[in-house]
Amino acid sequence: MVVSAGQVVGTERRHNEALVMFFLRHRRADRYGPDIAPGHPLYERIRQEVLAQERSRRPSKAEVLASLNAKLDRMAERRKAADRLLEGDGEQEQRAPAIRAWGRGWPRPQRRVMMIEAPSIP
Repeated sequence: MVVSAGQVVGTERRHNEALVMFFLRHRRADRYGPDIAPGHPLYERIRQEVLAQERSRRPSKAEVLASLNAKLDRMAERRKAADRLLEGDGEQEQRAPAIRAWGRGWPRPQRRVMMIEAPSIP
């Protein structure tokens, strides 16, 4: 209330934010309540649910081993196919040990270093 010369000339509104936060913390505690940290019952319940969900998604050891064995079998088949290709050509047979040693099926590229002379400054 604004008073001048004993008469009310206007009003003003003062908001009490602390009071608003008090109401919100108690009436909407799910959103504005205290922070939920480790040790809080709600935090621990949600944590257990998330861990259980992660455990259910994780593949079993048998599935992982089967996947690895399948990958190794595919690699062995590709290696045998590459060896069969190399056996057909005489020139390739000479390079075959180097290719097998390198392990990728192609010879290593030769690195070439070129020396460039800097121009002389008079």
